[in-house]
Amino acid sequence: MNKANLVSGLKNLLHRKELQGAVASLMVKDEKGNTLLAYNPGLFMVPASTMKLIATSAALLLLGPDYRFQTKVYYTGTLNNGTINGNLIMKGLGDPTPGSHYFDETSPQQYFGKILQLLKAHSISNVEGDIVIDDTYFGDPLNYQDWTLEDYPWYYGALPKAFNFIDNCFAIKQNGAGISIADIPGIDKNSLRKEFEVFTHVDIDEIKATGSPGCEKISVYINPNLDHSKYKEEKLSLADPARIFKGSFKEYLKANGVTTSGHSAADKNLQELGTVSSPALSDIVKNTHFDSINLFAECIAIAVQKALESKQQNMNDHWQHAIGNSTFIASDGSGLSRKNLVTTTFLVDMLSFMVQDNNKALGFAQTLPELGKEGTVKNYCKGIAAKNTVRLKTGSMGKVRSFAGVVEGQEKLVFAMIFNNYQCSEGEIRSLCNDILKELATA
Repeated sequence: MNKANLVSGLKNLLHRKELQGAVASLMVKDEKGNTLLAYNPGLFMVPASTMKLIATSAALLLLGPDYRFQTKVYYTGTLNNGTINGNLIMKGLGDPTPGSHYFDETSPQQYFGKILQLLKAHSISNVEGDIVIDDTYFGDPLNYQDWTLEDYPWYYGALPKAFNFIDNCFAIKQNGAGISIADIPGIDKNSLRKEFEVFTHVDIDEIKATGSPGCEKISVYINPNLDHSKYKEEKLSLADPARIFKGSFKEYLKANGVTTSGHSAADKNLQELGTVSSPALSDIVKNTHFDSINLFAECIAIAVQKALESKQQNMNDHWQHAIGNSTFIASDGSGLSRKNLVTTTFLVDMLSFMVQDNNKALGFAQTLPELGKEGTVKNYCKGIAAKNTVRLKTGSMGKVRSFAGVVEGQEKLVFAMIFNNYQCSEGEIRSLCNDILKELATA
C-alpha cells in the first residue's frame, strides 16, 4: 500500500469544486494508530446513518454477539384441561424482529408457530379471554420528536416499539385511483388497510403521505390521472403493529385448533408460559449495517441504554471509558435526527477499537458490507481493480453524506468522512464519494 499516494489523492479530492461552500471532515488512521490524514477531524458533523455504528458497536461489547432479544408469553387466571381461563399476554421487550422479512425464522408464519409451540407444550387449545399485547417497556414515543414530520409516514420513520411486528411497515402501490397493498403471507390486508386513508391530489407525480406520532392513520395522497408507468411501490410505517399482530395471530390460532373468545378477562395470577427469542445480535447488527434499518438500530440503542442505566452510565460514559473519546451527541440510534452530531475522530477511534485484535471475537468488521458487492455500497466502485477490501457503513439524507469503515489490505486502515451542506447535486456528491472510496480501495 502506497500511503503517500493515498494521502495525496485524498487531499486533491477534498479540493474538488463539489465541496465549495460545504463542510467536510475526513480522518484516516493506520492499524498502529498513526494519523495519515486529518481534515477538520474535530468538527461536529451531522452523520446520518453512520450514527448507527455507535449503538451497534456498544451493543456487541455490552450485550455480546450471541445476545437475543426476548418476548415473554404469559397467561392470566387459571389453566385447566387445556383452557386458559384468562388472557394470553405477549410482553414486548424491544425485539425488532417479530414478523421481519430479513430472517427466514422471523417471518409471520414462523413467529406465530413459535408461540403455538409454547401453547401446545402446555396442551392449550382454548383461551377464554383475549390476546393482550403489553407494549409498555419503551415508554413515551415522543422521545422521537426530533425526527422531521416528513419522515414519520414512511418505513424509515417507523417508531420503535416494545412490541414490533413485520418491521413496523408495509408496502403499497398506486392502482389507478386507489391503492393496492403488497402481500405479506399470514397478514390480513384488511387490517393493514385501516392504517391509512387515501386522498386525491392532481398536482403530484408520485405517492405522498403525511402523519405524525400518535396519529391513528396516515394520509396518503395520489394523482388519479397519473400515468401507469410512473406507479412505484412505497413503504408506509405502521402506527399500531400490535393490532396487526393480534388480528393475524388470532386467525393463525383458529386455523391451528386454538380458539379465543376475544373478551378480555381480569389480569390476575400472571403465569409465564415461555419466551420467544430473536436471532443472534450479531446477525441483527449485520442486517442493520447492510440495509441501514432504522428500526433495528433504534431497538439496539434502547437495549444499550437500558444496560447502561443499570451501571448508572449513558452512551457517552461508555465510550469515554472504552476509548477515551466521546465527541458525539446522540439524539437517536439510527441517525435520522439532524440533532445527532459526531466527529470523524470519534468514529475512527471507535472503529479502530472495535476491529483491534482483542475484539476479534465480536467479528465487527464482518458485519459491514463490502464495497462494490454488498448492501448499501454494492453500487459504489463497480468494476475497479481493487487491491484492498473495503468494508463500511454509509449515511445519507438531504445535504448529508457520510462513510466510515475499514480498509483490509497489506496494512489495515480505518477511516471516516462526512460532508454536510454541500451545494452540488446528489449525483455530483455521489461521484465525488465514489472517487474517494476508489482511492481507498486501490491504494
